[in-house]
Amino acid sequence: MDWYGPANLQTMQAQARPDAIARSDVSGSRESLLIGAALSEAPELASRASPVTYVHAGAPPFHIAHGADDRFVPVGQSPELAAALRGAGVTEELTIVPGADHMWRDATDPESILTAAIDFARRVAHG
Repeated sequence: MDWYGPANLQTMQAQARPDAIARSDVSGSRESLLIGAALSEAPELASRASPVTYVHAGAPPFHIAHGADDRFVPVGQSPELAAALRGAGVTEELTIVPGADHMWRDATDPESILTAAIDFARRVAHG
C-alpha cells in the first residue's frame, strides 16, 4: 500500500503545484537531506532513492491512493508509480481522492479511503 508517497525524486519538482508548501529542488529539502545532496547535483542518488527504480515483475500488488490537492508530495507521483507497476505486469489499484491534501486533510470521506485499502488487501490475500 502506498498513500501519497514520493515515487520518483527526479520528477517531483516538475509535478509540484503552484501553491506547493514543500519544494524538492531546494537545498535542505527533505529529498535533498535524504540523499545527502541537492537533487540536481546527484541524479544517480536521486534515482537510487526513488521507488520507481525498483519496480519489477515480481513486485507484490499495490494499492495506491493520493490526494488530488496534495501540496507536499505532487499527486503526479502516484500515477507515475502505478504506470511503472502496470508496465511491469504488477497488479495495482490507483485512487486519486478529490479535494484531499497531504495526509487526507480536507478529504470529505476519509473512512472510505481506509475501507478501499482494506478491501484491496482482502481481495489480494484471498485471490
